[in-house]
Order: sequence, then C-alpha cells, then structure tokens
Amino acid sequence: MIYSTKYRDLIKSTCEDLKLPFDWLYIYAQSFAESGREIGNDIFEQDRNAKSPVGAIGIMQLMPENCKYIDPYDPNQNIIRGISLDLDFYNIWKLEEGIEKIKFMFASYNAGPEDILHAQTITGRNAQILTGRSALATNIWDNVASYLHYVTGYQNAQQTINYVKRILNIYAELKGLENDK
Repeated sequence: MIYSTKYRDLIKSTCEDLKLPFDWLYIYAQSFAESGREIGNDIFEQDRNAKSPVGAIGIMQLMPENCKYIDPYDPNQNIIRGISLDLDFYNIWKLEEGIEKIKFMFASYNAGPEDILHAQTITGRNAQILTGRSALATNIWDNVASYLHYVTGYQNAQQTINYVKRILNIYAELKGLENDK
C-alpha cells in the first residue's frame, strides 16, 4: 500500500502545535482509518469530502455536534478539530503514558468516552464477581474491549475493536516507511 502524503505536513505540524504527548504518526494513521480510500494503483488517500452513513464528515470523520463552529469539509479545520478531540480523549484517561492510553483514546473517538468508561467499569465489576478480586486490569484495552458489547451491542463493539486495530496496523506500516527513509 502506498499512503498519500497530501495531508501529512498539515497533520504533523498540527500535532506539534498542539504538543501531542505521543507520536504524530498515530493521528496520521487515524486519518487513513477514518476517511482513507484507494484512488488507484494501490494508492491510499484521505477523502476530505467523505461522509459516513451516520453523518460523520471529512478527513477525521467529525460528527455534526463536534463541528458546529467550523467547516468540516475544510481539511485544515477538520484536522485541527479532530486532533483536538483526540487530545481531549487522551487526557481523560488517567492511565500511564503509552500504547494502552492511545488505544483508549481511539476507542473513545470511535464509540464515545462514556461507553468506553462504562465498559471499563463492567470489566472491573465482572472480574470482582467471577474471581473475588480484580483479576482483570481495567487499564488494558483488550480486557475492556471484551466487555464493550455489554454496553454498545456486538456489532458496535466489534466496529470499535476493529477500528483501534486498523489504526495500529496502519501506524505500524507508516512507522516502517518512516524508518526506511
């Protein structure tokens, strides 16, 4: 797969301006997971005019309630707002810095932080009931993901789980390409 660099500099500079505490390539990968489409010859590009069946708009697939004061079809405004949301979601999780916190951020972006928090609570409660102690760490995304269907239903839970995996897979490809330079 060849990833278009059309919005690369904009995403990188916005991440730097907002002082993201993690590798900007995660957001770049997210942009492809959100609105990426093949434009031919194995070239993958973000679609500034993308609109999902549920109404999400633009490169970062913003929901209408998250883009009231911006033009969601303007790549600059859409990317800035999407990254700002990511940073908000990253900061609500009181976890150690690292990949688990990033996974929770992406899950929150996709399903909403309330649903992820609810699934996290259920994970802790069920571990307590089943074992008499908190055997499942509620700060590990895979543990919480296994209980997400109780909150969102199977289809939506699987969509969120696949979304997080897809971003991480794209990130690994992009990271490999960056390291090859």
